[in-house]
Amino acid sequence: MTKNNLSQRHFLEQNNAINNLFEHLLQQLRSLGYPETRLWINVARQSFEHELFEQIKND
Repeated sequence: MTKNNLSQRHFLEQNNAINNLFEHLLQQLRSLGYPETRLWINVARQSFEHELFEQIKND
């Protein structure tokens, strides 16, 4: 694989891990009685995705 393909694969793996983490956090918060959390969870998720993309792009 080329470096670009490895970077893309790494990005997708990390992005998937982040999505799973935030989905788990969302479910936990809902189970605790915080139903209005999807917006800020999505904002946080997008922030992490952007940071990860920038990190991969610079490697």
